[in-house]
Amino acid sequence: MTDAFYVAFTAWGAWAAVGCALFAVWWQIRASRQLTSSQLFLQLTAQYESAGMHRKRAKLARTLLADPNTRHLDDTVLVFFETLGHLTRRGYIEPSLVLATFSIDVCNYWHALRPYITHIRRDLSDDTIFYEFERLHKQLSRDREWEREAPRSAAASPTPAAIAEFLRWEILRDDEPS
Repeated sequence: MTDAFYVAFTAWGAWAAVGCALFAVWWQIRASRQLTSSQLFLQLTAQYESAGMHRKRAKLARTLLADPNTRHLDDTVLVFFETLGHLTRRGYIEPSLVLATFSIDVCNYWHALRPYITHIRRDLSDDTIFYEFERLHKQLSRDREWEREAPRSAAASPTPAAIAEFLRWEILRDDEPS
């Protein structure tokens, strides 16, 4: 065999090794991103299901049941959904996980809080306030693009009675009686 053959064989081998290394790096980055996304989702879910958030959700639900048009709210739940919407839109969280875990809450809270959000936007002349929350609601309310096999949920456009029932269930999350 000639020297040219060995040089060519070595060059092809080197390029094959580079290709394998690039594939391995790509695979590791992909696996790391999926793991990070899952961890972030679990952290957000734990925050949403924490005792402190349960109290805030129950308080918000009591306030909305007493006066659906109130202008005096603790916006912790809205900020949570705003953050969830932003992270989902940016691709940091798997949309199918958000759909499965938060769709009913997002849709019901959006409809219950729409008068408040409309008022805040009008008062501050800023339609971007809670935009990510609105966008997340719209995404979850569509024809289930993220999960084509999933049945259509009534939470996408709930009736006032359904919203009230949802809020009554949220009140039950409070660990301390009111």
